[in-house]
Amino acid sequence: AGDDDGSNGQCSDLSNSRVLELGCGTGVVGLTCAKLGAEHVTLTDSESSLWPLLRRSIAANSINDGRVSIHGLDWKDVSTFLDPMVSTNRYDLVLAADVLYAGMDGLFARVLASHLPCMDEVKGMQSKSTP
Repeated sequence: AGDDDGSNGQCSDLSNSRVLELGCGTGVVGLTCAKLGAEHVTLTDSESSLWPLLRRSIAANSINDGRVSIHGLDWKDVSTFLDPMVSTNRYDLVLAADVLYAGMDGLFARVLASHLPCMDEVKGMQSKSTP
């Protein structure tokens, strides 16, 4: 964030935010959100061999309070998608870093659309926040 957006280079307040990281890899982005105060972060990746590293990173960053979870999400397998009808699977912020490789754009679009609130929910959230 730069000066032209009024943030003076400061990060937005993530407290009370639920964050989903798609294709987390080593989890740097999601764990940073947790350290910045996110209420909960769900790290997702289909590569289960990364999970021990993620668990060590969670511990090394002293985020052992249950605010970070790991979920095996395979973009090619809809059965691994998080159910958006479950309230704990609703997110204020969906992040992805370095996830698009040749032929992955369509899969990414499907995963992203499946984990975002529907327009009716967004409009409802906006009307609640408008005085």
